[in-house]
Amino acid sequence: MRIETEEKLNDIESTRQQTEKVIKQISKYEFQFLKILTEAKHFDTACQRFGIARRKGFNLLKKFQDMELLSYYCYGHVGFSGISVICDIYDDVKKYISEIPAGKVKNIFTNPAVIMAYLRLRRKYHNVYPEIPLVAFIELSAVRHLFTEKWHKWYFLTCRVDFLVCALIDKPIFAVEIDGSYHSQPEIKQKDDFKERLLTGVGLSIRRIAVKDIENI
Repeated sequence: MRIETEEKLNDIESTRQQTEKVIKQISKYEFQFLKILTEAKHFDTACQRFGIARRKGFNLLKKFQDMELLSYYCYGHVGFSGISVICDIYDDVKKYISEIPAGKVKNIFTNPAVIMAYLRLRRKYHNVYPEIPLVAFIELSAVRHLFTEKWHKWYFLTCRVDFLVCALIDKPIFAVEIDGSYHSQPEIKQKDDFKERLLTGVGLSIRRIAVKDIENI
């Protein structure tokens, strides 16, 4: 238990150090709003305390997210509970996010919990790659015999794993899936089971981690 606690503290300290490097890229004004935002855990409250309009606050929030600063700052200062802080903030501003015109490039991660999982996996295994299509590392000919239903081939060609952990930079050793509550739905479970068959069919294991268990990675 003591070792696990020390590892978590080291993890948080490492994140704090990375955060300090990124913080140098924003102004004192922006940093002050970031502090108030994470303390208030509520977007509108933070805007009121800081004395700025909601739109201005949202523009700052979007900048923090583009820099992955919100995730790093929350995790580095309040530990794993930073995930709930981030989720609370984004739940607050979902309707405003939809109003922002889509850019030409999208963020890879859209879920704060998945960002935290990635940070922890990277520190543990180093060679971790997000959102990798199955077809990028599994030969079609090796799993064709598993296609027993019409949707199987289409699924194989379009499906991705949340994370692919590799040895020697690019040799896959296992996949990691972050499972939210919706994975208990029959249709999703059917697809999850088939994904597992595809992976195990070529000698790769899959590790499923519930969102609530990310802290234990």
